[in-house]
Amino acid sequence: MSRRDQPLVVVETHPVQYHAPVYRAVQEKYGVPVEVIYGSDFSVAGSHDAEFNSSFAWDVDLTTGNRITFLSQVCTGGARSVEEIRNRGIGDALDCAVPAAVLVTGYQSSFCFAALYEAWRRRLPILFRAETTDHATRRSPIRGLGRDLALRCLYSRCSRVLPIGSHSRRHYTRLGVPERKMILSPYCVDIAPFHCGEADRQKLRPGARRELDLGAEDIAILFSGKLSRRKGVHLLAESVKWLP
Repeated sequence: MSRRDQPLVVVETHPVQYHAPVYRAVQEKYGVPVEVIYGSDFSVAGSHDAEFNSSFAWDVDLTTGNRITFLSQVCTGGARSVEEIRNRGIGDALDCAVPAAVLVTGYQSSFCFAALYEAWRRRLPILFRAETTDHATRRSPIRGLGRDLALRCLYSRCSRVLPIGSHSRRHYTRLGVPERKMILSPYCVDIAPFHCGEADRQKLRPGARRELDLGAEDIAILFSGKLSRRKGVHLLAESVKWLP
C-alpha cells in the first residue's frame, strides 16, 4: 500500500457535531481517505451533560462518510462521558488502520495524550490541532515553566501543528514552533442546515423578534453557548452594564 492510499487517521474522544462534517468533507471533496478512532459513541447514543443538566444526543449525522472505529459503545456498557473513556485499544486501532498520518485534537484528556504517545511510538507523522492559548488560565511561574517544557517537547515531535487562530499561533511561536510547521485551521461549521442569505434574514427576522417579544428597534444581544461560567456568559452580563 502506498502512502497516498493510506488514510489520515483522526483520534478523538467522541463524535463532535462541528468536527465530523469536516472529516467527511476532506474525504468527499479532496479525495483524502479519512478514518476516525473514537473513544466512545456517547454523544450520538445519548448521555447526561452536567453543564446542560440534561440528557441528550445529537440529532445530526456524525457517523457516515468515513470509516469509524468506536473503542467503546454505550449500548455495551462503554463510556458515557469524556471522563469515563479509557485508553485501551488505541495502539491496536492504529495498527489496523495503517495511517499515513495521525491527527490528534488535544492533549488535556488522557485519551488524547495516549494517542499522541502511540503515534509517536510507531513513528507516524503527527498532526496536532487543539485549543491552544497562553491567556486563558493563570498559572504559577513554576507550573508555567513545567507546562512550557512539556509542550515544547510535544510540539517538536509533531510533523505539523494547526493553529485555530491568532492566539493559538502566538502560543506555538512562543514555544519555538517554526512557521513552516504551522497550517492555519480555524473552526468552521457545515452551513447546509442554515439560511444564511440576506433575503433569508429579512424573511426570518420579524418572526424571530415577535417570538422573543422584541420590537423592530430593540437591541438584542446574542450569547451562543452553554449557560456556564466556563463559556464566559458572566463576562457578557458584566459587559452589558458598560454599554451606552
